[in-house]
Amino acid sequence: MPPRAALTVGLTLAALLCAPLGACSSGPTTTEGSGSAGAGPAPAARRTPVPQRVFAASSFWYTPLPASTPTAADSAAIVRDLRVAAVEHGRPGLPNVTLNTHDYTPPLVTTTANDPVHDVRAAPGCRLDPRVVSSLRGLRIPDDLRPAGGSDHEAALHDPATDRYTDLWRLSRGQDGTWTACGGGSIRGASRSDGVFPFPLGTTATGLPFAGGLVRAEELRRGHIDHVVGVAVPYAAPAPTHSWPAVRSDGRNPRGLSVLRQGQRLRLPADLDLDSLRLTRTARTIARAAQEFGLVVWDTSGAVSFRAENASAFTADPYPRLLGADSGWESLNGSGDGQHEPFPIDRLEVLPVDYGR
Repeated sequence: MPPRAALTVGLTLAALLCAPLGACSSGPTTTEGSGSAGAGPAPAARRTPVPQRVFAASSFWYTPLPASTPTAADSAAIVRDLRVAAVEHGRPGLPNVTLNTHDYTPPLVTTTANDPVHDVRAAPGCRLDPRVVSSLRGLRIPDDLRPAGGSDHEAALHDPATDRYTDLWRLSRGQDGTWTACGGGSIRGASRSDGVFPFPLGTTATGLPFAGGLVRAEELRRGHIDHVVGVAVPYAAPAPTHSWPAVRSDGRNPRGLSVLRQGQRLRLPADLDLDSLRLTRTARTIARAAQEFGLVVWDTSGAVSFRAENASAFTADPYPRLLGADSGWESLNGSGDGQHEPFPIDRLEVLPVDYGR
């Protein structure tokens, strides 16, 4: 059996949110693996798809890395221990690198003028910072919104009419039709935004919005990703230490490993020949993005994990066809067929703290 889905660690995030006031790349050629994955029509969204770019074109999310980037002095040690942490949650000797598609990843949903307007209130047992409460007033939420599975119940909303983007955490609809949450926030003027929530807004541990770093179903279909990809890791430098573009952290390092900071960037080397690696199509697509745009650590989880937009946003689950595997874990770890290599976590390089600031 594959390891469990990556769990987003929310305890420290809850404390942060609830505290009182005081440039496109060319698509890769189709490679072996994953059968007919990527073939066929575009996945059918239940609503108008959220644009590929929600934030300003100048945002770090959409800025390709130069061919040559500096490497942190402790890069090799961090990558070594990242693999150690990933193996803890994988099969013997095999790191658990996964892609969340149903649980612990939000649906990306476009709202319209026909959707009811709500003031999202604090869920029972949660206290929201007054700045979060203010940010979540007057929010359009579709009646048929289906938050993510798992304990985090995330959702991401884009209102093109008002240029507003919102992330929500532990979102729930009451029997009276009202909505509550344990965290979140809105970015107004999203298309002019740098793509980072101001403290203490947002849902990820870092304040980085889902829309920036999610892997889209359409990106998996076409085989290339034109933005930085968010990655969650089991351990990171203890809070409050973090790196730009993060605005906060829930990092923990109980084993004293060499670890990244929340918000720190990684990449696969520009001269790494991905065609020489026997990757599934999904793993290769994400690896190409890691090479061209890089990864950013945006959360803590029970595995090294990427997020794909939640299947609930589509009329039918698109991922069995897109992944060519039974799960995101199998799609990144070789599908268990003995013909493909796992995602090349050991080839990553760590960029310096605050790179690109």
